[in-house]
Amino acid sequence: MSDRMTTQKVLMRAAELVDQGWCQDVAARCAGLPVRWNTPEVDQVCLSTALGRAVHDVTGEWPETTVEGFAWGGPLEATARAMVRVCPEWRDGGAPIRWNNAHGRTAEEVAGLLRRAAEAEEDSGP
Repeated sequence: MSDRMTTQKVLMRAAELVDQGWCQDVAARCAGLPVRWNTPEVDQVCLSTALGRAVHDVTGEWPETTVEGFAWGGPLEATARAMVRVCPEWRDGGAPIRWNNAHGRTAEEVAGLLRRAAEAEEDSGP
């Protein structure tokens, strides 16, 4: 599978996860309670957690993490580059967590951003 195809699949899978249940201010929730991003069963995910779980779903590997969160390398780095192309706020140093948690943000906006990034990746050529 090409890197571009992997990136597209990760972005589309992340959008599906957000569609299934989205949250703000925590990595994930299960039965309404905050849980770690890689807890096996979750009901809701934030943007970053959706990306991390999507990497696992597509590649079979969990992304590396640091004390601050994800180590943005490999498939996560490629998804971040794709998202920067479609989200002007991120070009100016905005972080996915701040963007996800912005007051008034909706699940539809988050899933839409992921889908636009996947489409932009497809249109970026060989």
